Amino acid sequence: MKKSLLMLVFILTINSIYCQSILTKGKVVDDKLTELIAVNVKNTKSGQHVLTDKHGNFEIETNIGDTLVFSYIGLTDELIVISEIKSIKLIMTDKSVNCLGAEWSKRDYRKADKQIQKRLKTLYKEAEKNNIWQQLK
Repeated sequence: MKKSLLMLVFILTINSIYCQSILTKGKVVDDKLTELIAVNVKNTKSGQHVLTDKHGNFEIETNIGDTLVFSYIGLTDELIVISEIKSIKLIMTDKSVNCLGAEWSKRDYRKADKQIQKRLKTLYKEAEKNNIWQQLK
C-alpha cells in the first residue's frame, strides 16, 4: 500500500514537472553575428508563435519535449527540441548546398554538410568571444 502511494506521488510529481509551462528565452543572429529582426519562432505543439525583436531576442511559452521552428526568409529553417530549461543561442545561416542543374552524390552532400558544421562551430566560438549572448545570462 505504501509503495503504491509513493509510486503515485512520484508519477504525479514527474508529470507536473513535465507539464509546466516554461518561458523559453533566446537570441537569434545570422552568420555575420548580426541580430535578426522578425525571425518567426513557432512552437509546433501549441501553435503559438512570436517574432524576434530588434535585438534578435524572443520569449515563448514551451514545455519539455516541445519543438520550436525558427524561420526567416533566405535562411534554412532550424528545429530545436526543448529538453531542459535553458536559453537558446541560435546562429541561422543558409545551409542549402545544391546548385541548379548539378547532380550531387551522397559524398558531395556529406562533404558540404561537414564544411557547414565546421563553419557554424567557428561562428559559435566567435559569438562567445564577442559576448553576443551577454543579454541571455
